Amino acid sequence: MLASRLDYYAVEIKAKIIAIYFKYFQREEENILGTARACLERLLNEAPHHQEALPNLILKECVRPALNVLSPPPAHSPRAFKHLAMLIEVLHVCFNDQLAQHLISACAQRQAAVGASYYG
Repeated sequence: MLASRLDYYAVEIKAKIIAIYFKYFQREEENILGTARACLERLLNEAPHHQEALPNLILKECVRPALNVLSPPPAHSPRAFKHLAMLIEVLHVCFNDQLAQHLISACAQRQAAVGASYYG
């Protein structure tokens, strides 16, 4: 009973820490962004299976807000797309190749469109 409760708390704490890493992917400071990237990469590389390191539920909850950058209505800075591309690059092992390529392509298209209006 105690062991299962401790396992539950460990999973919950890990999920909160991972959520913080994802949140820091939206920051402007390069050192914070770099640290978040390094932590996520280490998390994925240390686990025997990527599914164990980043379960689907955590992945969906954390990636969904970052993917909002691809939605048309709000205006985002080109830096937001750079951060999203970096996040997709780190997490590509969690997606199938076709989905990862689609996300990178969509990110590049929106970045180009936003960049033209942002700087033009």
